[in-house]
Amino acid sequence: MMNNNMNMNKLTEYIEAGKFYFLNQKYNEALQYFMKALEIEPDDIETLYSVGILYESINEFDKAMDYFKKVVGLSPDHSDALAHINKISKNE
Repeated sequence: MMNNNMNMNKLTEYIEAGKFYFLNQKYNEALQYFMKALEIEPDDIETLYSVGILYESINEFDKAMDYFKKVVGLSPDHSDALAHINKISKNE
């Protein structure tokens, strides 16, 4: 049980670090932390969505679309991810 708590703490730590670096436009660092979070919890919707946003920010629209689709696959009513899919689709 303790191991699970440690993982959750690490997950939160990685997500927060990813967001911090993203907000400071250090996209490579942000991506590294988001990917570490996904190693712990591959289906974490918040992290998958954040990676989608990151890729969209650096104009990697195909990769962004993959992550937004993963989010919608796990959470079909995720309106933000759906909006981004719609936006990218219109721009392609």
